[in-house]
Amino acid sequence: MQGSLETPPIVVNGSRGRAVWLLAGSAVMVALSSVAMLQNLSGLLGVFFFGLTGAIGLWQLVAPSRLEIGPAGVSQRVMWRTLNFAWTDIYDFRPATIGLGTKTVGFDYLTPRPGRGRLRGLNTAIAGVQGVLQSGWEVDPVTLAALLNQARERWLGGAASPAGAVGAPAAPSVFAGFAGARMNRKTYLIASALLFAAAIGLSFLFVGASGVSSAFTLFFIRLYAVRLHDLGRSGWWQVVLYGGQIALIVAIMVPAGIQSGDLALGAAFLVQLAFTLGLGAIPGQPGDNRFGPAPGQPSAAHEAEVFR
Repeated sequence: MQGSLETPPIVVNGSRGRAVWLLAGSAVMVALSSVAMLQNLSGLLGVFFFGLTGAIGLWQLVAPSRLEIGPAGVSQRVMWRTLNFAWTDIYDFRPATIGLGTKTVGFDYLTPRPGRGRLRGLNTAIAGVQGVLQSGWEVDPVTLAALLNQARERWLGGAASPAGAVGAPAAPSVFAGFAGARMNRKTYLIASALLFAAAIGLSFLFVGASGVSSAFTLFFIRLYAVRLHDLGRSGWWQVVLYGGQIALIVAIMVPAGIQSGDLALGAAFLVQLAFTLGLGAIPGQPGDNRFGPAPGQPSAAHEAEVFR
């Protein structure tokens, strides 16, 4: 990282180590997909996808992403695309998680952008923030978010919002907290329904593909963890679910033999469905708990911005 609050601009580069891992991992997957390509079409799709991912890794290794923080705002360059944000447009920088575990910095918008309302709503549903920076910087998300908040306060000061801006920040969406430490019941039930629908649909499309079920298991682990956090419980409580499923499968298949496999899997699915609905029926803890603030609760930065 170059520069400081006293000697702007501050320049944060993308991590070359991350680009190396992306390139190496893609090369391995391209090799494996090339072997599979001799047997079915999915191998060809794998070669194309991981080849494209490897190309992105190579580009970021040669020309790392660049984040420039200055008195006017934030400029982010990723590959060929550059995005500029004024301090009067964005606020409340905080760590966010995308997908299963990609850490980055998220933020909310102060000014409306025509035609972007639905996109912001989707971002909030996915990540708990309205917008996100590129992941994989040389500075970790917690430190980078704190730096961005300090820079905004230092250089924006008591400046008023620009003409046409919303007088006060919009209230957090009901979807806020999807990728945070906690998740409310409404968001959880919507996410659960979408995951079950996607898992069932893809299981018919890719019959016998164990990778599909494994990927959705990871998503459900993440989903159950943030919902358990809202109840004040550790995410490890879901071990009860998986232990119960294994015990049930063994109890059915041992006496009846391998031919009862479909019955055992069906019973395990019903157990998971009951567990999922049960978590959605229990109210979360009001206010803060050891995992963070209640989903949708205004942050300190939100409250402060109202009175700026």
